[in-house]
Amino acid sequence: MTGETIQARTLRRAATLLGGKERLREHLRIPMRELDAWLAGVARPPIDIFLKAVDIVSAPASTVTFLQRKFEPADRQLMVGAALDAALTATGAEMGNVQLAVPEGLRIVAQRGFGQAFLDFYSVVDDRSAACCGIAKKTLQRIVVADVASSQIFVGTPAEEIMAGAGVRSVQSTPLVGRSGALYGMLNTHWATPRELTRADEEALDHIARHAAFWLESDAV
Repeated sequence: MTGETIQARTLRRAATLLGGKERLREHLRIPMRELDAWLAGVARPPIDIFLKAVDIVSAPASTVTFLQRKFEPADRQLMVGAALDAALTATGAEMGNVQLAVPEGLRIVAQRGFGQAFLDFYSVVDDRSAACCGIAKKTLQRIVVADVASSQIFVGTPAEEIMAGAGVRSVQSTPLVGRSGALYGMLNTHWATPRELTRADEEALDHIARHAAFWLESDAV
């Protein structure tokens, strides 16, 4: 094999569970030449194909230990980056980040669209921070701020200036909760205009967050 990416290993496992490459090709409805390239690691599948493969391997009949070894650091970065890109594409968000749960709080490990001032300010978010993600961490439920400029979370706090400087007018934070109920991180998307989430947005975010939490929980086993 040329590559040992998460995508290649996931597709190979999905093929095994379905009964072979041809069954997987039929399930994904893609040409065999593309599947072969993805399985060999010489090309990476689109986000939607990757998530469909995760659907297969993360079904209840499978186990979280199927990879037979823990993820490498590069694997984790690929996974969280893929989850973030999928969330941005699905919701039309201009900015976003993924945080992982650490003893100090939530730490940014992947981001798109932010400058250094924002990243420094939100490098680690604890329970005292003025942040959408901090509330989501406490409640383990998605928090949506449709307009940062009028939100009690931000108005009158240092975070208000940081958000304005980053061009953020709305934000949502979706917890990455594993099957055990443990919090593994947070998926955040940000928009440059005031915005409510649509049902399609919510469904896409839930789908992506569920898969991201699956991978992070697998890594912790």
